[in-house]
Amino acid sequence: MDMGEFDMLSRLLLALATGFLVGFQREFSFGADQPHPAGVRTFSLLGVFGFSGALFSLALESPWPLTAVLLGGCALATATYLSMRPSAPGVTTEAAMVLTVATGALCGLGYLRLGAAVGLLTAVLLSAKSELHALARKVTRRELTGTIEFCVMCAVVLPLLPDRAYGPEPFDVFNPFTTCLLVVFVSGIGFVGFVLTRIAGPSKGIGLTGFLGGLVSSTALTLSFSRRAALAPSLARSFAFALILSWTVMYLRLLGVVAALRPDLAARLALPLCALGLAGAAMARVSWSRLRAAPSEERPGDTTMDNPFELGPALKFALLFTGILFASRLAQVTFGDAGLCATAFFSGLANVDAMALSVVELLNASEGSLPAEVAARAVLFGVFANTLSKGAIVALLGGRPLLRELLPALLAVSVVAAALLFVA
Repeated sequence: MDMGEFDMLSRLLLALATGFLVGFQREFSFGADQPHPAGVRTFSLLGVFGFSGALFSLALESPWPLTAVLLGGCALATATYLSMRPSAPGVTTEAAMVLTVATGALCGLGYLRLGAAVGLLTAVLLSAKSELHALARKVTRRELTGTIEFCVMCAVVLPLLPDRAYGPEPFDVFNPFTTCLLVVFVSGIGFVGFVLTRIAGPSKGIGLTGFLGGLVSSTALTLSFSRRAALAPSLARSFAFALILSWTVMYLRLLGVVAALRPDLAARLALPLCALGLAGAAMARVSWSRLRAAPSEERPGDTTMDNPFELGPALKFALLFTGILFASRLAQVTFGDAGLCATAFFSGLANVDAMALSVVELLNASEGSLPAEVAARAVLFGVFANTLSKGAIVALLGGRPLLRELLPALLAVSVVAAALLFVA
């Protein structure tokens, strides 16, 4: 068998495998007692049908064989729908039939990765029917609007923004495209945590709430739980565990954000942020042990979290990021490296993500004039300030029970952060 025959055989097997996978899911979904229009064999043949159309088009150097096969797949799906309409409402199976033909055609044309991805995504979407329907019933209009705004920002607004710096030198640090991209990037991480919260339900466990809260916004979770702890002091131990866990996740999330944008800066921050993460994890372990020893009624109920990518919060983040960017450059020009660290400290009191991203953008725009070690030190100043800010929120709003539970963790993390500022 030469390489050409082996390549075609590989394409055929992939088309057959994707059709088999989708068909297996369809047959399993209908069950043994329900009539189903297409199962494992039919979908496997549809994959081969699409492959054959692509193969004939390649051999004849004409698009018409593939066009005829795709139209034939649509006609077959239409006939199936008409024959099953009284007993099987909906067109999910019929749509899967057309997609399976198209997947087989992609494999036949040589787009193996794309064909495999389409086939697998089709099977995943079909399998997630109950979860997706349950999620749709949970979503509110406000959350749906925020999700649509997120998609519009990614697909429409971002590509239209100019990718160039504005402002007089040396304050030419504002790039509309970069600013929007960073807002989408950070808010997207929070959006993933928000979706996971809605799917799993934060009442599934206080640990899950803390972990996802660290992805969405550990500061927002600190504010929310501090207010609730003041109203329900008996739940302070549970709230404390969730908050310590969210702070720990925040350090690791911040490291991931910086690593995605500036790996050299992340390499300098890896040890300090991992040290803070380990300190937080150790304190979370102690808090978990105390929580397990508490009575079972000391558990909070459901905790709602706002969609992190509604238009208002996203615009506020963009304005905050831009303001920090100009303030950091002004401080650096006026006071040198010490000015940048001071600006990062005060910025970190409000938002650690905006602070870190502004430092990353300054590092990108400096073209070597800003040393990476100074940028890393500035980020650590912002992280230290953010830790103090959360401690102040707990002290002012959380009440004595919550502060008593969190004080060891706050002291431990603050001491580690302060020590790292001297050795960084």
